[in-house]
Amino acid sequence: MNACPALEARWTTVLVAVAASFTALVSAGVSVAASTSHSGWGAQSSYLGRYHLQAQSLTSAGQGSGESAGQAAVFNAVATACQQITAANTLPKGGELTMFMREVKKGKPLVPSGILDIQSASGDELVYLTYLSSSGTSLHAKINGGAFVGPVIGSFDGKSTGPGKINASARIEGLGTLSASYSRFSDSPQP
Repeated sequence: MNACPALEARWTTVLVAVAASFTALVSAGVSVAASTSHSGWGAQSSYLGRYHLQAQSLTSAGQGSGESAGQAAVFNAVATACQQITAANTLPKGGELTMFMREVKKGKPLVPSGILDIQSASGDELVYLTYLSSSGTSLHAKINGGAFVGPVIGSFDGKSTGPGKINASARIEGLGTLSASYSRFSDSPQP
């Protein structure tokens, strides 16, 4: 015999409501797992490694980025080089994206990161991908200038189009928006 029938009735009502909500979502075709965002870009074996960059378009940056004087000083060299690319009005010749796991704090789990090397007529420009996340085939990252811990100077938004294939736009202060396709040529981040 139950000592608290009122409490048992409340739990039964809650469980029935949760089950009904879940059934309604599944019936409507909503995938609970697909709607959540994940750290990284999925299984490490699906994205770690080295990719060739093939530039498709470059849209010039707008005026006035609103960064502080301190931020501007940290990534001034990157911004200047990117402005030279824009001034020359040429697409980058190519480049490479390297995705790997790095140690941020000793003894803590490794975090997914990347280095984007943009090869232009004026030289190579490096930016750093941090805070990787994904939702289904959509891929996202923040772009830092100067170092992984440098100021956020843009964003990387893309879509996985197949094994080892990414189409993405990288919005970088001082450069603009670089649309490119990336094809993985090595599963290892090591040269």
